[in-house]
Amino acid sequence: MKQRTVAVVILYTSTGKLLYQDRKSIKKWGEEWCTFGGGMEEGETKEQAVVREIKEELDYDLKDFKYLTYVSAKMKRYAPPHELWHITAEIFVSKIAEDKSQFKILEGDGMEFYTVPQARNLTLNALEYQILNVAEQYLGKNL
Repeated sequence: MKQRTVAVVILYTSTGKLLYQDRKSIKKWGEEWCTFGGGMEEGETKEQAVVREIKEELDYDLKDFKYLTYVSAKMKRYAPPHELWHITAEIFVSKIAEDKSQFKILEGDGMEFYTVPQARNLTLNALEYQILNVAEQYLGKNL
């Protein structure tokens, strides 16, 4: 089984909305929506990875962020060759303004703000549901 570690950031607003990436045309794990972030490169810290990924995906300089925890799941790759992977997600949070104009989408089909209940109705993969649970717990204590 292949393994991969990713660094993701829960981008949230003061009203508890989460910014999700539309991945319908580039889904890898069956997801249509996901948090922003991606794979850690060799020699990179999780902090370096999340900053790089947010720059690559949103052309945004992530500066004010905090590490929360990690989650992991075994998932089957959506695209051929449909291999089974063990993915670990290192999860950060960052409070942002509810204004999409601060970002420039460079990967995926777009972005949208959702509340936690709305996000539960999106097509997410197993790892993203765990990340959403972490987001809900964090927002419950910090809003």
